[in-house]
Amino acid sequence: MRRPPSWECFGRATGPLHEAIEHTPAHPEPLHILVSRRHRLADRCRVQMSDLAGATAWMPGNARDSEWAGSYGFLNAGFAVDIDTSGPTFGMEHFVERISGSSDLRSFVDEKTRIPWHSDVAQIPITEPTPVFPWSLPRRSQNGHPAPPPLITHIKSRHRPP
Repeated sequence: MRRPPSWECFGRATGPLHEAIEHTPAHPEPLHILVSRRHRLADRCRVQMSDLAGATAWMPGNARDSEWAGSYGFLNAGFAVDIDTSGPTFGMEHFVERISGSSDLRSFVDEKTRIPWHSDVAQIPITEPTPVFPWSLPRRSQNGHPAPPPLITHIKSRHRPP
């Protein structure tokens, strides 16, 4: 008898899920802002969320109903930071070039994103509070594959709630 395929993934789980889907919180990934070295915030070691209130972050490609757009919607509701999803997404190099060429454009990136090839951008941690993208491991409740249980145990032992 063939086992059903395993389709674990990482994503953001919000709202009620289908009864056949479970999820395990996995990693609250802190967000940073990305700005040009000419931006008014570029010389800071950290930026508070209150410094971003009323601002717009350029996040091209965040489709309206995607998990990313949903997460940024919560950020907007809590801190009045608008998200502009306009513009093409031609990859990270194009994205960074656009940021570096503007004195007022800003965007969000996760803390693990490193932009070593461009000297005209600053990546700054956001604090007080630190916004996070809440990664989870969604999966089918009745998945009989042997791989998920050890992975779930590992995630639960390392997860630190925000």
